[in-house]
Amino acid sequence: MSYLLLPQLEAVQKQSQELAKRVAYYQKLQGAQFNLPQLQKEAQDLQSKLQQQGTPITGKLDNAQLLVNLYLIAKQEGVNPQSLTFDNVQNKGIYQEMDMSFTCEGSPASVLTLIQDLQHGPSLQVAIREVNLTSQKGVMKAELKLAAYTHSGSSGTQSKPAFMNSPFGLDAPAKMFTP
Repeated sequence: MSYLLLPQLEAVQKQSQELAKRVAYYQKLQGAQFNLPQLQKEAQDLQSKLQQQGTPITGKLDNAQLLVNLYLIAKQEGVNPQSLTFDNVQNKGIYQEMDMSFTCEGSPASVLTLIQDLQHGPSLQVAIREVNLTSQKGVMKAELKLAAYTHSGSSGTQSKPAFMNSPFGLDAPAKMFTP
């Protein structure tokens, strides 16, 4: 007789454990309900701290970090960086802007892929203003005029700088720079 009831006993024990877990969870929710004013105050405190923190984008253009990021992206694409020069940071209302000149060389496919990464990649806040490409013996040299930007104000809205509001162009740099 015990062999017939043993499987049912295991099922009852599993259901009893599940019921005990649900009762414990229900009691936890009841405790939170009575503690609602404290939880609301804690949520308001966290919200005010978040507003004091400001936006996650830093209000400073870091030349060293931009240099490392540009060189890293270039090396990932197999392009040899030649030089990078920075202009002064300009305050433009709620954002800051800095012009840069970046020269590099590599295979035509690698250079065009680098340009596409800079244009569409989310890793840098850089816009391409001008591109000058020259090619000799299978090696393409690119002189890029870039503009880095960052949010400088404490307001919650982040609008794009004027140079970022241009209409959409062609989908690939290879098509853009074909005569």
